[in-house]
Amino acid sequence: MSIKVIESQGSKAYLVAVGTDLSTVAKIVTALGTAKEIGDINTIGDVTSSRNVTEYKVIDKDEVAKSLGSLSLGNLPIELMYNGEDTLGQKDLRDAYNTNTRRELIIKLNDTPLTGTVKNPTYITMQIGSSSDGVAIAIDQAVIYKTVLEICSKPVLCSAAIVTGK
Repeated sequence: MSIKVIESQGSKAYLVAVGTDLSTVAKIVTALGTAKEIGDINTIGDVTSSRNVTEYKVIDKDEVAKSLGSLSLGNLPIELMYNGEDTLGQKDLRDAYNTNTRRELIIKLNDTPLTGTVKNPTYITMQIGSSSDGVAIAIDQAVIYKTVLEICSKPVLCSAAIVTGK
């Protein structure tokens, strides 16, 4: 059996308004109909969350206990090929930063295994806010739009194996 590889090439990212129902794959697919695609992505970063950990040790024993605490959310340092004519994705990212407002982010991975007769990619959804915004301009390089998206809700992974309606 070969190792399954999901290529990042072909993955896409979209923005929708906060409050958009993304609770099922079918609702995500519906939301994509009016979503703003973030085009020309170089990198999205790591979609992560973690829990604070407290370690407890006692003097009279050589044992350790750990308590798993509250959730901490990461951020996404996104880099895009700058496009001043992009009135959808890049503009919406800049607007989110300038107005200090949030969006729902949908990441659509490039996997479409067959589940019965339905092909579904994996989706990752989360609420984001932008904490950084700008462009990188360097000799012999393309102009790169950079933003840092703060993950503001626990990321939800809807596996490719999930049937569309669920």
